[in-house]
Amino acid sequence: MTLSEREFLRMMKQANAEMDAEMVNARQKFSGRKHAIETVWKMQNPKLPVPTAQKKTSVGKGELTNAIKRAIDAAPEVFDVRDIEELVSTTVTTDRATISSRLKKIAWARKDVTVEREGLGRRPTKYRKLTDVPSAPDPTPKSEDD
Repeated sequence: MTLSEREFLRMMKQANAEMDAEMVNARQKFSGRKHAIETVWKMQNPKLPVPTAQKKTSVGKGELTNAIKRAIDAAPEVFDVRDIEELVSTTVTTDRATISSRLKKIAWARKDVTVEREGLGRRPTKYRKLTDVPSAPDPTPKSEDD
């Protein structure tokens, strides 16, 4: 049995029509699911706007750094980049690699955060917030009379 050109074209036309119908059905299902997710968000977070899935093309100078610093303050005692990403995602939209890179620089510069465990492969670096941070010595000279 051979497939004629006419039969081939008929079958392709039918397959394309079925695909188009499935795409319409899938779009309707997605639209309904998206609406349900947005409704749940609005119910649980009435004062916050619905987040958009679109990435910002640029972030204002210092905006990401400030958001990460605020997220570190709000993070649990031991945290990783995923925790920070979750906290930052409400204000700044960027990829995890950028957050991770900036987090390493911030943690290195801060005296109240230390690396608890270096990351390896897919395992993220774990950071720990220090509670007993030694304060800087008093720069005023003490007299012998004190």
